[in-house]
Amino acid sequence: MNILFCTIGRRGYIVDYFRKHLPVGSKLIGTSDRNDRDTEFTSGFLHCDKSYIVPSIKEERQYIDELLHICQTEKIDMLLSFYDYDTYILSKYLKEFEAIGVKPVISSHQVNLICFDKVETFKFLQREGFKTPWTMTSEEVTQHEIPSYPVIVKPRFGFGSNAISLARNRDEVDFFLKYYDNEDMMIQEFIEGKEYSFDILNDFNGQTVTAIVKQKIKMRSGETDQGYAIKDAGMAALGMKLGNVLGHVGPLDVDFFIKEGEPYILELNPRFGGAYPITYLAGADFPKILIDLAKDEVEPSDYEKYHDYKEGVMMIKDINILTI
Repeated sequence: MNILFCTIGRRGYIVDYFRKHLPVGSKLIGTSDRNDRDTEFTSGFLHCDKSYIVPSIKEERQYIDELLHICQTEKIDMLLSFYDYDTYILSKYLKEFEAIGVKPVISSHQVNLICFDKVETFKFLQREGFKTPWTMTSEEVTQHEIPSYPVIVKPRFGFGSNAISLARNRDEVDFFLKYYDNEDMMIQEFIEGKEYSFDILNDFNGQTVTAIVKQKIKMRSGETDQGYAIKDAGMAALGMKLGNVLGHVGPLDVDFFIKEGEPYILELNPRFGGAYPITYLAGADFPKILIDLAKDEVEPSDYEKYHDYKEGVMMIKDINILTI
């Protein structure tokens, strides 16, 4: 089986997780786009058998055409991505990849829109009965009173904790909206409490295989730096429900808080998250499950066996120095 890892970045360890379940001769290939500097030195490439620098994702048609060419040249069987904007773009072209025999571990465009557009995330969660922080667009703020303070001012289509600010009153809200006037901004209820996340794996039909619960200890630049696996039947059931209602494909990284004993879901990311190593080390081997699913070696009746994992397994990220 040959796998293409788009926008691999620093997620080379996930390539290693896949490799251990593949026969000798399988090709694991990574890409990086020209929108970044020094992309030939992307650390994830060191874990791949081959790497490609492709057109910028913003050059949408050229980018997709190059990926299709790589898939045909390298006889790719499965494709996945580690970058939110990339999954959003790829989701528009799933049929083109499927037509050449590639199985994308990418959710539908409808699901990606729900996840990528945080206003749509709010509407989806509210519509489906999940608790979530109240959210207003910048236009709604000009027409209505803000219910409570403090609030979070952030990009509607942002990721990686970029351009996020805490506002304690209306003057500060107006300041940040003006400061980031080139962005499509939104205002969201600020919630204090313990921070958690789910890793929810769905099959290629959008049915949930398992949901793993993690508690975060420390964050760095929007990514979990320290955390550990926990077992909580109520939280796990919520994760399973969310996965089945959303109907995504592959892994889903979900951030949520516990406020007054209730989980409030904040964000949905249809990809492997930065804290996935916790899930992997706890015994939930998503790469193996995805490979088995792609080979039609797993039936829905088997899914219950994937619900068990080790509690208390902790992840602490380090900085490694690499040489090329």
